[in-house]
Amino acid sequence: WKQTGPRQFQAKYSFYWTKAPTEFKQIADGGGWMPAGYGVLLEKITLSADGSSSSSTLTLDTFDASRNPVETGAQALATATRMRF
Repeated sequence: WKQTGPRQFQAKYSFYWTKAPTEFKQIADGGGWMPAGYGVLLEKITLSADGSSSSSTLTLDTFDASRNPVETGAQALATATRMRF
């Protein structure tokens, strides 16, 4: 993550998924759970003035194994509150 301004942050998460083998021979031949694609989740976070809560906008882009877009621009909103002990 990085700070992008006063009380503003950005976090980037990358993840990968695999494709299940369709037959046992693929596993026996040394293949099997091969890469099927990846995704990038970008989170833009705004921290409250007192630092006890935040709100964020998340944007998800997914791509197949050949880097072709599967879905891009999906968005969500999130809020968080700091846990106190």
